Amino acid sequence: MSIFGAFNASTTGMRTQSRAFENIGANIANVHSGGYKRIDTSFSTMIGQAWDKSHGYGGVRPTAVNRIDQGGLVLASASNSDVSIGGEGFFILNTQLDGSGDTVYTRDGSFRMGKGPETTVTLDGDNVTVDTGYLVDKNGYYLQGWAANADGSFPSSGTTSAIRIDQFLSMETGQETTSAQLVLNLDSNEKTTGTYRYPIDVYDSNAARRTVHLQFTKNAGTGEWSVLPTTEDAGDTVNSTAGTLTFNGVGEVYSGGKYTVNITWADGATSNFALDMTEMTQLGGPYTPQDYTKNGYGKAEMDSYSFDAEGYITGLFDDNNTRKLYRIPLAQFAIPNELDSENGLIFHQSVGSGEARVFTVDDAHYTLFQPNTRELSNVSLESEFTQMMMTQTAYKASAAVFKTVDEVLMTTRDLKT
Repeated sequence: MSIFGAFNASTTGMRTQSRAFENIGANIANVHSGGYKRIDTSFSTMIGQAWDKSHGYGGVRPTAVNRIDQGGLVLASASNSDVSIGGEGFFILNTQLDGSGDTVYTRDGSFRMGKGPETTVTLDGDNVTVDTGYLVDKNGYYLQGWAANADGSFPSSGTTSAIRIDQFLSMETGQETTSAQLVLNLDSNEKTTGTYRYPIDVYDSNAARRTVHLQFTKNAGTGEWSVLPTTEDAGDTVNSTAGTLTFNGVGEVYSGGKYTVNITWADGATSNFALDMTEMTQLGGPYTPQDYTKNGYGKAEMDSYSFDAEGYITGLFDDNNTRKLYRIPLAQFAIPNELDSENGLIFHQSVGSGEARVFTVDDAHYTLFQPNTRELSNVSLESEFTQMMMTQTAYKASAAVFKTVDEVLMTTRDLKT
């Protein structure tokens, strides 16, 4: 390398260390930024070739290395809108409410309520115009999820949508109960013709909450009971035919566990639902209700919502009912470090990253959601300060080489005189 080549080596050395300083500074500045991913600096040698085939005009070139695949520090949060990912995956966002915008990805699960379009709901008999609200990130981009189907189930693939989460979500529509399951123990010591009544709640065709009393009457056979639904209003029309439950010698349902309830209420609303009693028992001991579940829901205001470890969003309503509203999928990439980073701590799919694979935590046993937590950056201040001191030393050394070469050239110039 000639003396002029030393200028090139020292100059690229200073420029490269300056780039390293830039990345270190960005890392330190974002140490508390939610979802920020550290940028390291890699160095590679540039080798030229002189006229005598010896190496010349060498130098160094910087390359930014993203550490997107490494998780950050997780902190507890008092906000129900905060959730972090324990393991691999990214939240899926869309820049537009209707899903027509760009799809982007983030690890930052600090969400908030974003204002949506107005809608009309009925409150105390009056039509009122209210704002809707959707879960958005700090950029105002809409978190994507799958809404519950009419029967309460959830899709595991297909098109996602923005997640509406305002208090008036269920004030516009309700869902009639179409199926219910009751588990209780009937006392095998009950005398012949003994009767037991148990109330269950259902939602009628107008999504109004109703109470149905199931009357269990022991028949002459020790293992046989009749089941008849009743109501409190004489104007209601209820099944005229009772169902029959038959138990075997060990107290398990032998036959008659499926029963259909049909009711026409006095105001014209109806209830038609399938009642599953196959898990009931007839054992010696008191009448013991164990479980009752039903589908459907009423027109009620939502008091609060929460995430769970499987990515479901559950709403608590002012009628004391809870139900799952949405499920959040995650995106996974073959090479996440090749994702394109943009302002706002979001990522775009790139050629190098591969296409997104959408999955749920059921599919990936190595991933789960952590409610009431938020993920900060994956920056270690100790490591960054160590790198900063090493970079500073390298910069000074390159600057010293530059200065020395300059002095040598000045000395050579002065030889003429």
